[in-house]
Amino acid sequence: FDGPGVYCNDRDNSEVAGSSYAFIHNTFVDVRDGGITLFGTTTVGHVGQNNLFVDVVGNALNIGGNVDWSEAGNLELALADAGFEDPDIGNYALIQSSPAVDAGVDIAPYVAPDDLRGVPRDSMRDVGAYEWSEEEPPGDDEGTPGDGDTTAADESSDSGSGSGSGSGGEASSEGETGSEDPGASEDGGSGCACSSRDAPLGPGLLGIAGLLLLRRRRRD
Repeated sequence: FDGPGVYCNDRDNSEVAGSSYAFIHNTFVDVRDGGITLFGTTTVGHVGQNNLFVDVVGNALNIGGNVDWSEAGNLELALADAGFEDPDIGNYALIQSSPAVDAGVDIAPYVAPDDLRGVPRDSMRDVGAYEWSEEEPPGDDEGTPGDGDTTAADESSDSGSGSGSGSGGEASSEGETGSEDPGASEDGGSGCACSSRDAPLGPGLLGIAGLLLLRRRRRD
């Protein structure tokens, strides 16, 4: 898929009406053509919170003008300023002096008690997939991507997870808006995709920590 780091479009598909995407506690590193791109008005209540974008080429957030979207706690940085432990070997865990430390917001009603490695998150959430801690992470597998760390607080919702990654600097609260859809599929289907290219992307893609599709039934 030659395009943004994460691309989602409901294509006005009635089967996903009332569902939501929640992009929470993700780290994007060296992603081209933008970080998160979202189109469609059939799905509702999308959120983007505590995402770290580092050296993203293009806008970190590309949100269609009519998309039901809210965002908070996102951070866009240059690689030299991000405060990663060892990005040259793909270790994007944070050091104590990183600007992402304690820079996040509360994500209620969603819950993410641990980071990508199983490190507990404290009340002052760090931005991105990793939480800085003085303690060694469980299993001492620092910098190793794993499963998502965000779950839905609403137990009645169906959920599914995706993967992707990127990074960036200061996230715009508006993003790139508009109705033009540069990545729509020819068959008219809806869904979410992650980019890949034949050429290497430097550090490459780091698996998304918290992408959820929350299917919420509309209430009368």
